[in-house]
Amino acid sequence: MKRIAFILLILFSVTACETYTASRYHVPAKHTYYLQNLNKNVNFSVGNFDQTDKVSVNRACRLAGPVKVTGDQTFADYLKDALIEEFATADIYSESSKKQLSGKIINASFSSVTPAYWVFNTDFSIDGSKDVINVNTNYSFGTSFSAIGACRNVAEAFPHAVEQHINDLFKNEAFKKAMMKKLKLSYIILITDLIQNNRLYKRRFYSTFVAIHNICILDPKY
Repeated sequence: MKRIAFILLILFSVTACETYTASRYHVPAKHTYYLQNLNKNVNFSVGNFDQTDKVSVNRACRLAGPVKVTGDQTFADYLKDALIEEFATADIYSESSKKQLSGKIINASFSSVTPAYWVFNTDFSIDGSKDVINVNTNYSFGTSFSAIGACRNVAEAFPHAVEQHINDLFKNEAFKKAMMKKLKLSYIILITDLIQNNRLYKRRFYSTFVAIHNICILDPKY
């Protein structure tokens, strides 16, 4: 009996020393395509990202060992770097841009038991606006009966959960509206200039101007 207890103690000690590290973020092609088609003429910078005490990303999992973000980053730093990479890949990132995205992570946690999930809740703001874009994401993933398998799944699911969180931000109507603001102005200035400087273009561009006006100005989605 003592021998069995000793073996179990050794096995527990070995598994408890395991660290489950989430990999770095990789930008999905669908996000790059989406941003470029939404408005490739706008530039974003990324400001400060904070997190509350409710954020529990780097913590123990089933007594099998800690789940950690690569490089021992905080979730706030991981999310900020992911957004910079998103904008840079879409060629809309500029450190000097006045259109700045910042955020405060209200909650981030996980469960390794069925139904396993990552939950993120972040308040985003653009240009320091008081109008907060709240994004809440619940990302489900498969789990395992064993602690080692379950905690490995938690770490592997983390970057995919962050991808879903960023996707939820990009698809938010308030974010899309911020992306479209410069596009409206650019089109209106371009068409107005063409009409004023060349009468031959007047008829050709009039219908285009009306169409853009109806989409960008009158459509409540924009």
